[in-house]
Parts: sequence; structure tokens; C-alpha cells
Amino acid sequence: MAKSTQNAEATLIADYTKDWQRLRNQKSRQTGGVEMRVLTNLCMVLGEHFVQQRGLQLMGRQMTDQDKNKLFLVFNMIGRATWRKMGRLWSIDNKFRAVPNTRNPAAWDQADVVSKLILALNRKVKEGQVHWNRLFWLLISGVVIEHTPWLEEVGN
Repeated sequence: MAKSTQNAEATLIADYTKDWQRLRNQKSRQTGGVEMRVLTNLCMVLGEHFVQQRGLQLMGRQMTDQDKNKLFLVFNMIGRATWRKMGRLWSIDNKFRAVPNTRNPAAWDQADVVSKLILALNRKVKEGQVHWNRLFWLLISGVVIEHTPWLEEVGN
């Protein structure tokens, strides 16, 4: 019985090791992947226009003054368009309000109270800043992942 358990554990460890090696090799391809693209985009937005990617490295290179002026002109135009796009996305009203499903005056009063609570909660948790961060990373990396932990018992 003990040998069969040891064999099963050894087989399981071998499977995990093989899977881990596969994932590690996938992750370390010499193309850079998503992380390198995000870092390169971030460099461009922050004004480091001379950064280039080679393998898994970000490298800067020397440029002449003429080249710098040409690049700054192009990237300043792209930067303005980026912030303009972010402003347009920001202008979409993301403030949520409660709307009653009946035409009862008491329901409308309760909806007003709930709407004020929602606005106060958004102010308390700084929803505007979080929304700005979401838009920033959406424009920089092309994807936004927001982790929302699940709390089963909030009252405890």
C-alpha cells in the first residue's frame, strides 16, 4: 500500500514538473510578450521615445538632435490623441442611480436616498480615481483586469 502511494505521488510530481516546465518555457519566449508591450507603451507615454525592445530587454539608443525633434513631433501628436481619447471615455457618465419600478411617490423618495448613498459610497471608495486608473491601463496596455475579492460574510 505504501509503495503504491509513493508511486502515485511520484507520478503526480512528475506531471506537475512537466506542466510547470511547459508553462515556464511558454512564458520566457524571446518575443517579450504582453509585459514587454505594456512597458514599451508606458515608456512612450512617459516621454522615453528612444526605447526599443530586443529579446527580453528594453534598451535605449543614442540619437541626433534632428532625430529627437522628428520623434517628439510624432509622439506629441500621438500623446495628445491618447489623452483626448481618455477624456472622451471619461466623459461617459458612470454614476449609477436607483430608479424605482413603480410610480409610487414613496418609491421615488427611497430611490433618491439610495442614489445619494451610492454617490457617497463612490466618493468614500474613490471610484473616480479607480475609474481613471482603469481607463489609463486600458489605453496603455489594451486590457484592464480588476480583482474584486468575494466576501461571503461582510458583517463579520
